[in-house]
Amino acid sequence: MPRFLVLALDAPLWAVAVVFAAGGCGAGFLNPILGAVSFERVPREMLGRVRSLSGALAWAGIPFGGLAAGAAVGAAGLGATLTGAGVAHGALVGVGGLRKEWAEMERGGGRRAEPPCATRPRSRYSSPASMSARHSRTARSRGSSSDA
Repeated sequence: MPRFLVLALDAPLWAVAVVFAAGGCGAGFLNPILGAVSFERVPREMLGRVRSLSGALAWAGIPFGGLAAGAAVGAAGLGATLTGAGVAHGALVGVGGLRKEWAEMERGGGRRAEPPCATRPRSRYSSPASMSARHSRTARSRGSSSDA
């Protein structure tokens, strides 16, 4: 929201750079947290589908955003479009932040997807080290039987 508004207010370049740098640092801290929460909340067997669909929808919307912004600038002008985009962005983030799912992101609260491996008994070959030890024993036994 502040990035749109600082451009709409025709602020000096140094102010635009400061606002964009602060917004970039904020997004840099927030994106890994949201990614970790999605790994924690989405069931493991659905994770690929959920992440692929959300990424595909986000990338599919990019051209339409450019078309809508171009039409809005042509109709209302750059300042009004930037102000409207800033207000809309702030409203969407504010309303989204009031949802109960955000409160459930606390470590102790909310529903967590149970990982499938937590309910399955572990086999003796579940770690990579034990699997490689098993493989080397199998290879040695095959090699010794072929030498005989």
